[in-house]
Amino acid sequence: MDSIQTTHQDKKQSRWLKWLLIVGTVIILNLFINSLIKVVYHEPLYTNFCEEKQVKIIPDTKDSCLAIDGQWTDDLFVQKRLLSGEPVAMPVIEQQRAGYCDPDFTCRKGYDTALNVYERNVFVAWVVAGVLALIAGFFLKLEVVSLSLSLGGVVSLVIGSMRYWSRMDDTLRLVVLGVALAVLIWVGIKKIRE
Repeated sequence: MDSIQTTHQDKKQSRWLKWLLIVGTVIILNLFINSLIKVVYHEPLYTNFCEEKQVKIIPDTKDSCLAIDGQWTDDLFVQKRLLSGEPVAMPVIEQQRAGYCDPDFTCRKGYDTALNVYERNVFVAWVVAGVLALIAGFFLKLEVVSLSLSLGGVVSLVIGSMRYWSRMDDTLRLVVLGVALAVLIWVGIKKIRE
């Protein structure tokens, strides 16, 4: 009786250790991918595009603003009339300036463009890493390692998609979801048949 109970406890402990190893591998795999991307491919810094000065003098005329590649905005206050909902331009109060300047407009656009390219490339890196982990998990015969890499690959695909989701085009979103769904179904069918 004691040997049966010991065997049952050993199996239960072995199952727990197996799942702890799987969860640990999934977490470490994705932390490794994230660290690898950060070391190999550096994120663009805002300060590389827009100079930060200790004292910043903002131009107060349209011409001086445009001369530094800023964006000039006329200072007209627009308010909706409560009853009819029609916009009404309020007169400019004499003490206010006739407009204001956003001196970082052009350099910020350059930074945003570089950041979008960076995020797209990081998305591709996460997807490639996830697919490689899925493929490795599919071909390995050790159950724990195979499952760990497969789950780690799925998590990598999710992380990459979440990072880029808001910047992604609707068509690309549909393609990413379709491919992910097809891969998951294919891996699921192959794994269940084994």
